[in-house]
Amino acid sequence: MIDNERVGIYGIYTDITARKQAERALAESEERYRKLVEFLPDAIIVHRESKIEYSNMAALQLLGGKTQQEIQGLHITRLIHPDYAETARVRLTAVLRDKAYMPMTEYKIVRLDGTVVDVEISATWLSYRGEDAVLSVIRDITERKKAQETINNLAYYDTLTGLPNRTLFQECFAIELAHAKRNNAPLAVMFLDLDKFKNVNDTLGHGAGDKLLKAIAERLQKTVRVTDTVSRMSGDEFILVLSELNMVEDVVNVAQKVLDAFQQPFIVDNNEFYTTISIGISLFPQDGTEVEALVKNADAAMYKAKEIGGNNYQFFTPNINETIIERQNLFNRLRKALNNKEFEVHYQPRVNLKTGNITGTEALLRWRRPDRGIILPAEFIPIAEETGLIVPIGEWVLRTACAKNKSWQEQGLVPLRVSVNLSAKQVQMQSFVMTVDRILKETGLDPMYLELEITESAVIQNMDLTLKVLSQLKDMGVYISIDDFGTGYSCLSRLKRMNVDMLKVDQTFIREVMNDKNDYAIVSSIITMAHNMDMVVTAEGVDKEEQLNILNSLNCDDMQGYLYSKPLTEEEFLRFMVETGK
Repeated sequence: MIDNERVGIYGIYTDITARKQAERALAESEERYRKLVEFLPDAIIVHRESKIEYSNMAALQLLGGKTQQEIQGLHITRLIHPDYAETARVRLTAVLRDKAYMPMTEYKIVRLDGTVVDVEISATWLSYRGEDAVLSVIRDITERKKAQETINNLAYYDTLTGLPNRTLFQECFAIELAHAKRNNAPLAVMFLDLDKFKNVNDTLGHGAGDKLLKAIAERLQKTVRVTDTVSRMSGDEFILVLSELNMVEDVVNVAQKVLDAFQQPFIVDNNEFYTTISIGISLFPQDGTEVEALVKNADAAMYKAKEIGGNNYQFFTPNINETIIERQNLFNRLRKALNNKEFEVHYQPRVNLKTGNITGTEALLRWRRPDRGIILPAEFIPIAEETGLIVPIGEWVLRTACAKNKSWQEQGLVPLRVSVNLSAKQVQMQSFVMTVDRILKETGLDPMYLELEITESAVIQNMDLTLKVLSQLKDMGVYISIDDFGTGYSCLSRLKRMNVDMLKVDQTFIREVMNDKNDYAIVSSIITMAHNMDMVVTAEGVDKEEQLNILNSLNCDDMQGYLYSKPLTEEEFLRFMVETGK
């Protein structure tokens, strides 16, 4: 028989044991959760009646506290930035009232030291120590915001100048254009392109070019109105959108201010740089009603400004588009002309004024288009220069002239020097000297029978490099002459450094040398100076006996011109040489 008293005592003991085990298990569970929460990377805060009752280590670090006591009891809205305080209060109140959940929402909080931090906060109801409370999870998103800002900047801003890039420009311009359409308001687009900016990169390197572009961007922003938008499209191209216009004169004023701003030098690495700019302008609505059309037409007007020398602005007109189309067609034809063997070289003899003997001949490029006949270089060389086609075309002329000269020598003609015109782009090619050397070897022409002509303006585009190249060519035995002398940036100190063999006086001075005392003085001075520097002088464009007589009286050495001979085809030149016996 079982002792009921003993059973009762045993039952009580069992119950107490089970309860203690349960309490111990609960305590262990709470400890595990406490440790888990304590070391979570996100800030955890439990608040009741908006006052903080618990915070983990991450919360302490996020809020900038040193001890938990600094945070304990703080009002939760004290930590929320004033701009977000009311929204946070309403949402957290709803979480507690409705026992609901607030998903991650972006806020700004204020640390104990007053600094502002970007965060995301989520919140949920929980029972804390037997009472209703709110548990908030706060995540620091400062680094993510910085990354987003970096990505945004890369996507919408030019990394070099900090200006809006093409993408942001198009978005902003679309908004401006929509506003102009709604309000029937005028709007203008200015397309800006630096004149001969490539010379800076070629001369001083891309580092200096980048610094110059940054300086230009800063000056443009300071020059235009606050309401105007400045963007960098690419390279050395910038674009302005002008809104809030009253009349066309407003556009003219802005364009002129930009041109005037470029009259002052830019300081880069303690060096002064002068650069000019070409501006094309299109107007809404007369020149286009969509972004693409207005930009395209401003770009076309800018090319017109380039064509007439740069450092000016041009408004778009319909015939400008026709010109652009013609230029594009010409470029397309020019690209194919070399492969289609449409180029040919003509030769104009150069004669000594005292002996009457031919001292050389100039190789002159001609383009024989099947649909138009002979086209002179003035029509297509500028496009070839601009597009870089001048390099392969120039090499073809050099090779053709050298091969032909060698051929004439082999046919028994008196050896002559053939002169070939160089462009600045050719001379600035690192491989140019090797190209000349290779062509001379391949054609078998002695270097003494090759003359290379370069203009003053081409020399100064990258003077140090050009002088180095000319010196290397001279060392090879090639004859060097300065073409169109007097029309570029003539400078005696520069001429002294050039170490050239011949000066060719430009025909603009020869044309009226018998009637214009200034032309006479210029020609006389050039001849005297050149002779004192042991240079030969050739007068270009001699067409009249009166010109010849004056040149003789001034002791000019050689002449070229229609008075003696026009440029001749290969066959005509060979026949001319045989007939004259010179």
